Amino acid sequence: MTRPLEGITILDLSTGNAGAFATMLLSDCGARVLRAVGQANPLFRDGGFVIWDRGKEAIDLDIDAPGAKEKIEALLAEVDVLIEDFAPSSQRQLLVDRERIKALNPRIVACAITAYGRHGPLKDDLPIDDLILARSGVLGGMPGFREAPIHTVHPLPSVGAAIFACIGVAASLLAREETGRGRMVETS
Repeated sequence: MTRPLEGITILDLSTGNAGAFATMLLSDCGARVLRAVGQANPLFRDGGFVIWDRGKEAIDLDIDAPGAKEKIEALLAEVDVLIEDFAPSSQRQLLVDRERIKALNPRIVACAITAYGRHGPLKDDLPIDDLILARSGVLGGMPGFREAPIHTVHPLPSVGAAIFACIGVAASLLAREETGRGRMVETS
């Protein structure tokens, strides 16, 4: 039986929970996921990554090493989808410049996952699930046997961002079938 994303190749430059979970779901749907492994993103990771890294091919690509830009550009010219979670003001944004990506591969679907979006005072804050839950008021509204805040173990913000990333990627791949052009997808 053919899975819906067979024949689609994804370059996973993400280092956080949401990107790992999103690329796991896309891999489960048949996509080939190439996960960059290097200093910032080791081959073996703890926590949920033990599950979220399943079904992916590890490629030797340290995104912070000299020569990474050229390796990434070569890969971007060939893949269908890019998933990254670089902070908007990070130097790593130079690796995934939108105009350069479009010039290299006009059919690519590039997905950026951030904690709080690409604009505003929190744009570069770390994607810490508990902090996002607290800032959004979720922990203050959780029912429990004591007064709020009530901690939830589930990484709700990361899972939500991952699901929205998957929806955006899938919809963009479908649109690409008609238009022949890729898209930029953002979620937080």
